[in-house]
Amino acid sequence: MAFSTDEVSVHGTVTVWARIDRGAVDRLLRLLQPGPGGFLDRKLREQFNVAAKVAEAAARHPERICPLIEAGSQDSPDERHALAALAGC
Repeated sequence: MAFSTDEVSVHGTVTVWARIDRGAVDRLLRLLQPGPGGFLDRKLREQFNVAAKVAEAAARHPERICPLIEAGSQDSPDERHALAALAGC
């Protein structure tokens, strides 16, 4: 994973390698490679775009994100503490 910034936004690049231990699944995916690979790439890209937008919003407006982090009832206290530190709360 690598990140770069310009004056407006943060850009991320993720490189993923997959190892498939099942021979039949490996052969099937090699036949269908553009389909599943492209679909997974799109889904990963969508998720990282969402995460990047949230990170940018948190950096610009910590007063909005800090109450959400503090209220995060599903997160462990350690996770909330780490998120709060990253957001500058």
